[in-house]
Amino acid sequence: MDSTVTARRERRDAAANRERIIQAARKLFASQGVEQTTMNEIAQAAHVGVGTLYRRFAHKGEICIALLQDDFAHFMAEVERHYAQHLDDPLGHLEYMVDALLKLVVQHTPLLSVIQEASSGERRPELFSMPHYVRMHDHISTTLQQAHQLGHIIEIETPFVTDALLHIIAPPLVQHAYQGHQLTHERIMNTIRQLFIEGLRRR
Repeated sequence: MDSTVTARRERRDAAANRERIIQAARKLFASQGVEQTTMNEIAQAAHVGVGTLYRRFAHKGEICIALLQDDFAHFMAEVERHYAQHLDDPLGHLEYMVDALLKLVVQHTPLLSVIQEASSGERRPELFSMPHYVRMHDHISTTLQQAHQLGHIIEIETPFVTDALLHIIAPPLVQHAYQGHQLTHERIMNTIRQLFIEGLRRR
């Protein structure tokens, strides 16, 4: 009985610590920027030890993922709803998803950039196994497979094409497209449409 009570208390404490960390990070990111905020500052603002912080989040990128969970869940729910209503037009659905994803990336570029940076170097393979990446990859792959089964697109290497599409919408490239090349949302979407929709369409 005592061990059960202790375990429940530990779970409650862990959940409370996690929430304090997330809220502290949210406030610090808003006030001084994501890249300028350190893990030590987050621990101090959350009133937890640095060790506690790192047991919960291995790096700042994982905190960013936690902050994005609600918006990403809403995004995927809308995407899956749209897919179910447009099973006969997978390429049209793919364009809808990419358009919505591009807007999401622009909205959360600072958080997403830290996630990608945290997955660089030896951690680079982690990017491809992150839950949000896997879920988007699975959905786009399913959409492309449906398009092929319907005879709408040419024969392709679906996993690789999906990776390529997701990397074109990666935060650094999107940010450079807007700021470096001065492209608008419409021009970026038109390019993606030419490469990954019309470019794959069976003639």
